[in-house]
Amino acid sequence: MIDGAPTLTDDELSLVLSRCTFVKASVEATVDAFRGELARYNIAVSREGTLQESADLREFLSPLSAPPTKFALVRHTAEWTLLLQNLEVRILKSDPNMARGISELLSCVTVTVVSVPGRNQFFLHESGAMLRTIECFRDSGSWVFHTQGDPQAFEDVAAYSRTNAASRFGAEALGKALVALGIPFPIEAASVGPGAGLERDETTIKVPAITGM
Repeated sequence: MIDGAPTLTDDELSLVLSRCTFVKASVEATVDAFRGELARYNIAVSREGTLQESADLREFLSPLSAPPTKFALVRHTAEWTLLLQNLEVRILKSDPNMARGISELLSCVTVTVVSVPGRNQFFLHESGAMLRTIECFRDSGSWVFHTQGDPQAFEDVAAYSRTNAASRFGAEALGKALVALGIPFPIEAASVGPGAGLERDETTIKVPAITGM
């Protein structure tokens, strides 16, 4: 950590930690697989470094905006690695696809979640296959509730019939799902690490190869 360098505030770090992917593999294996996924999307890395502790994570992910896009892969528990980004958006777009690719490369389980006011999302993949998606959110207007895949043992499927859509899958239900999978949640920032930080190369636009033509 560099003295005087900008770091994330507690609120910014909480937002980062509320929108993340858990990979059931070691940090080393996850970093290698993540590099493979970046390469598949033609994304180059301009800078890479070691993150030893929470203070390093706060400094590396600052500022909470992109570009440059930054990724942190740090130890969460003995079994799970945590994948974070420095994006301030609250809506997942590419994350579940990236997690699916990592799960395929490592033949492991990945869990991608968002848990912020007005939005709870849960994506479970194993060995490249989507096992379960649960989403409950409101961007504007009415609440949207959506599921895909087979219900898991930890789910309260009776809740999905509630008239109030907002109560069908909330932060508490999402947290219980993670705990049932052996993932401590909410995440204690002071307990994560060590790991690696990768910064996307924003200087060159790479065009994906076109196949099947």
